Amino acid sequence: MQTKKPTSPKEGKENDKRRIRVVIYFICVLLSAFFWLMIKLSQDYTINIHVPVVFTGIPAEFTVSGQKVNTLHATVSERGFVLLRLHYAKMIKPLEISLTTVPYRKINQNEYFISSGNLKVLLAAVMGLDENNIGMKEDQLSFRLDNLSTAVVEIVPDIQLSYRQQYGQFGNIELEPRTITVYGPSTVIDTLKQVYTSAITGSDIHESVTASVSVNLLNGVLQSKTSNVNVIIPVEQFTESSLLVNISIPDYAQKLKTFPDKAEVFYLVPMKEFMRIQPSLFSVVLDTLGLSQRKQLLNIRLDKFPEQVHIRQIQPAAVEYILVDK
Repeated sequence: MQTKKPTSPKEGKENDKRRIRVVIYFICVLLSAFFWLMIKLSQDYTINIHVPVVFTGIPAEFTVSGQKVNTLHATVSERGFVLLRLHYAKMIKPLEISLTTVPYRKINQNEYFISSGNLKVLLAAVMGLDENNIGMKEDQLSFRLDNLSTAVVEIVPDIQLSYRQQYGQFGNIELEPRTITVYGPSTVIDTLKQVYTSAITGSDIHESVTASVSVNLLNGVLQSKTSNVNVIIPVEQFTESSLLVNISIPDYAQKLKTFPDKAEVFYLVPMKEFMRIQPSLFSVVLDTLGLSQRKQLLNIRLDKFPEQVHIRQIQPAAVEYILVDK
């Protein structure tokens, strides 16, 4: 077995010097490459860019169609540093053209255009460049604005509330506005009767709810100049009560007598309305449909009750009867 010959002090120093020379060499190469790159990046270059176009801020009654140019073709003359930033920072992204802020002109009844000058200003602002360093390959961006079908529809609030015990909605929900004008494809508009709001959610509700909510425009299929509605949901505390109401017998069946002759109606009523509720505000009527089938019990039904109460149940649901001579 051979043993490794120990390194002498002189050889060790030579190895250290060799390693230092290699490190210095690589540092010099890196510095040279860095300075070469800095020089190159400080020079001016011209590159071609292709920018997708997206229209926003379109008037509600129109849709953009017949767009002749979907991508803008331009040149950018800038220093290498700037161009490198544009490339790696992904600054070249879809260009949003808002028709509420970008000037556009009419060609004929439906066709419009945006000048290359305005497009250069917009591109320069978005990309953080001097507009003089941008060249446009198209003279203008042409597009069409076509009318959409229209309809006035009812707004229906989407309410998903849970109330505290003995609390609930009392009265009609207030909407402002109650209807809106919507625009969209005729295939949708022709069958549209109503639109919904976004969900109004909450739990342990014990007071009236006031909210401003958006209108559900079918994920952009519809457009409207009205995007939000104000909703007021009146909430009151309820109490449970009951009262006895005479069972009314139709005129054609006056020979019938029921047992019992009264029904107990159980209901919920807002606390502030409790003292106003009287038996005369209710009407319980005998249902005589079972007579022809000789049923032993006849059903009763509630024909009238105050709108401010919520009916829980009627007892009994059916009554016995006999024929009497009058």
